Amino acid sequence: MFDPQGNGPQYIEDIATAYWYSSALFTAMELGVFNELEDGGLAASELAQRLEIEPEACVRFLNALSALGLVKCAVGGNSKYFNSSVASECLVKGSPSYQGDSVLWRKNLSRGWEHLRESLKKGGRVALPPDDSDNSDKIAERFRRQC
Repeated sequence: MFDPQGNGPQYIEDIATAYWYSSALFTAMELGVFNELEDGGLAASELAQRLEIEPEACVRFLNALSALGLVKCAVGGNSKYFNSSVASECLVKGSPSYQGDSVLWRKNLSRGWEHLRESLKKGGRVALPPDDSDNSDKIAERFRRQC
């Protein structure tokens, strides 16, 4: 069993900033970053052009994804970014262990957690997103893909 007591303040910091990590992953999935990088990697400027995002922001974003272990950078005259092995395995459409749909579903679910305090006050639960609340077949199918 994990005991966070030995980690002290860093453990609290990790919990408080976990949303940053998932936001970076969600955004990368929505933009299609991992699909674009899969075949040989790209320079940040080339990726920015393909994704229609600002080039300097793209570099910062790729560096954040690198810090998360999702992309790697081959530094040289024209630095290229590549998927890490876990990104290639799990985040590229068509890969055998693709989890992209699951990741984006979790983004959709995360919106309900913004109202956790209100749910606790009312004695309710964190709500499913409106498009899922009356669609148990869709939820069951998503769950089956997870298992």
